[in-house]
Amino acid sequence: MNKYIKIANNLKKREWEIKKSNEELKKAYEAKNVLISKVSHELRTPLIGIISGSELGKKCELAQEKDEYFNIVLDSGKRLLPIIENLLNLSDIENGNMRINENRFTFEVFFDKIINKFVKEIKEKNLDFIFSYDSKLKKCFISDEEKICGIIEKLINNSIKYTEKGFIKIEASLLEIIEEENNIYYKVIFSIADSGIGIKTENIGNVFEPFNQSEEYMTRRFGGTGVGLSICKNLVELMGGKIWIEKTNEKGTNISFSINLKLNL
Repeated sequence: MNKYIKIANNLKKREWEIKKSNEELKKAYEAKNVLISKVSHELRTPLIGIISGSELGKKCELAQEKDEYFNIVLDSGKRLLPIIENLLNLSDIENGNMRINENRFTFEVFFDKIINKFVKEIKEKNLDFIFSYDSKLKKCFISDEEKICGIIEKLINNSIKYTEKGFIKIEASLLEIIEEENNIYYKVIFSIADSGIGIKTENIGNVFEPFNQSEEYMTRRFGGTGVGLSICKNLVELMGGKIWIEKTNEKGTNISFSINLKLNL
């Protein structure tokens, strides 16, 4: 009798596992469809801008008008690039091809790269661009600078998109120094804050889930594929860190992540 009960229990367990697996496959399939739909929409607009601007610029004889059309092509290309980068990141993450590539870097050069990339766009929106890093971080570190920079860039892009007035602020602060065998690590917290529309409290729990945008009207108004924050979370965790949203009573969003940086001895 006990033998048959055990078999029945095993069958029920197997049935539950198959059901759960089917549900996960269904969710993955639906998520892929959502991604294809959003990406198709996001790609269409900049591609139209590139094609139209190129055709009109080619036909135009006046230098001033040519510059205007070429600016359309340039702006469309800039809008297209992060979409392609997100798709490549997502593909590498899902296929397990994302790797850590360590190199030496300093915060001075690191921040200069980020500032130079965004200062023009932020100024065009009349936003204050505030940045600072702990004086104790004026050293040389070893880590994947490119991925850290990519995470911050995605978060800044979100801040620019959702902030109409006020500021965007980037900070790096030292939390603790960790000695491990023959290495010294600095646990650094990076924070990207803005005075934008913010995130509702009930949506904070799933904001790092792929294809998530808190409300449908937000997608229609601001666009986006909904994978940026999910990619940030995966990259941070790949580097052994954590990412979270700081709860605040003030308007805006403050996203922070921590990573251990190896001191270059």
